[in-house]
Amino acid sequence: MYEILEVHSLNSQQRLQLRKILTSIVNIRPVYSYDAPSRRLEGQFGGEMMKEVFSEINIYIQYTPALLNHELLNDIISQCYYTCKEINAGESLGIRCYLFNNIANGIKPINRYIFFGQSDEKRETFLKEINEFSVGEDVRILNRLSSSTNIIDENALCVFITDNLGCELSDILKKKNRSISKQSIWILAGSEGIEIRKGIPVSL
Repeated sequence: MYEILEVHSLNSQQRLQLRKILTSIVNIRPVYSYDAPSRRLEGQFGGEMMKEVFSEINIYIQYTPALLNHELLNDIISQCYYTCKEINAGESLGIRCYLFNNIANGIKPINRYIFFGQSDEKRETFLKEINEFSVGEDVRILNRLSSSTNIIDENALCVFITDNLGCELSDILKKKNRSISKQSIWILAGSEGIEIRKGIPVSL
């Protein structure tokens, strides 16, 4: 039975848990730094160095009445973004948001800016995005992660937000993205509250 969650934000313990998980799954990758000593010219600076950073964030929001709460989604998504930006030493990173639970199209990109800051206009845009999303049935298997290759960068963060019944990724997705469980977090929101887990979602 669906129940719209009345919680509007993460509590302090959940925010600490989110930060701890994100810090534990960030990967090391080569990035260009103006402060790194040059490998070609002695005494010069500018070159590649290894840093722990996220390259981007992909948010997947399950279409279900329990999650049609703009304030809660706004808080979860903005907390994920700004925590990742802090981990990236202040460097900005791309973010994409999708609704899923559509048997015909799988996922639908939605306006990411509606999840940063509170305003009536942002809530109205969110409701418009929801109303334009055509749901065929209660689908619990996610068959797409993007509109093109379905392959996620190894330094990208995937955030799956579902109700307390969960969902699962298709075998094809998991095969194409073998490291996805190491770079994902799963946030369950239901009548029992909010739970944050490391890894990909499963059907409960």
